[in-house]
Amino acid sequence: MLLLFPDALYDLDNISCSTFLYFQKETVGITLQPSISMPLGGCDPFAFYQYVQQRNPKWQLLLMALFDGWSNGSSRFHETSQSLMPFKDIGLLKIIHLSYSRTEATLENTKEFIKSIGLSYDNLFKMIDLDQAFQELMSHLFYEMFLELYGSREDIKDRSARKVDFKALYDYCGTFFNKYTIEEALVNCYFFRFYNTQGKLDTVLLSNEGLIPILSATADLHTDETKAVGISHNDSTDMVAWEIFRQILSPYLDTIDKETRVSMTADLIVNHKDKVTKLKNKCWKLAEDFKGEKNLNALVANISKYISVYVESDIQALLKLDGKTFQSVRDKIFADQKSWISLGGFIISAYSDQPFITAATSLAVLSNVLSKSISTAQENKKAISQSDYSIIYNLKKS
Repeated sequence: MLLLFPDALYDLDNISCSTFLYFQKETVGITLQPSISMPLGGCDPFAFYQYVQQRNPKWQLLLMALFDGWSNGSSRFHETSQSLMPFKDIGLLKIIHLSYSRTEATLENTKEFIKSIGLSYDNLFKMIDLDQAFQELMSHLFYEMFLELYGSREDIKDRSARKVDFKALYDYCGTFFNKYTIEEALVNCYFFRFYNTQGKLDTVLLSNEGLIPILSATADLHTDETKAVGISHNDSTDMVAWEIFRQILSPYLDTIDKETRVSMTADLIVNHKDKVTKLKNKCWKLAEDFKGEKNLNALVANISKYISVYVESDIQALLKLDGKTFQSVRDKIFADQKSWISLGGFIISAYSDQPFITAATSLAVLSNVLSKSISTAQENKKAISQSDYSIIYNLKKS
């Protein structure tokens, strides 16, 4: 199973649906939102909120912002989870409940972990997923700290709210919000999951490309483990092939409405596996051809050349686009040069001795979405059946 990590999925735009196509032989796991644990402890956060309102402390506005962020993120998570049900129905998706510590002692350890990364809180705040951070902070206060202060309930199956004197929790929150700004609190709690699972996961799908600098920093902290684990040639080629696959397919798949893209993807997985395999094989060939290139500028130019030679003509012939409608697939796919320069660096790193996205024993696969749109015209069924890019036709036809 490939686990989407470290964040729960709050927006389908945070993962390309091409991920599910490429890894259809492996189950993709997405985690429940961290605050899912709160009912297990018996805390009623809304009753506590009323308790705070009656006392009107200076930090009440911070608590209000926390509740707003938590509520909005929870709504987005549930909406996204519902949209992914077609993947679950065909056995491609699993929902995982990760269990790990968010106690006060773990908070101190997490702060030390953050210090070891060597990046400022301002920079880290820009990198984290705020939906996830709000969820983690809520779980820290209203699950872990609630249990520390009031103990666990006798019946672990009981999900009802417990009646307690909130003064102890109120005092802790007062100390907490006087000690940290909301930004610092969110950053500290965001890294609960990251800290607790260091070196404990195998291959994961990275949910947030903004974390790559952090993965690079933590890889430096675990140089010996990273060298010991190593990455096979096949794994390196697979990473590169996947990224090429995504960059080619995303402009067709990830620009349509969310409900349609999920249903299309599920249909391709169930009914057109051979076409997906054709495209994957072509991407593997391209990945092999990129092996050994160390010059970033040359590599980016070669990518452009290969896409032009091996992709543009096939797609144009496949979709039967006239020159005016086509408007150069290459120009559209390569409109964002930064994305392709990033891909070039990724490819060089993937074939080097120390891939920069390897942290200890975890291998993160880049899964950001490049959104470009390309128009299509009429199709030719015979050409479609013979083309490596026939999968793209199915998307546009639907």
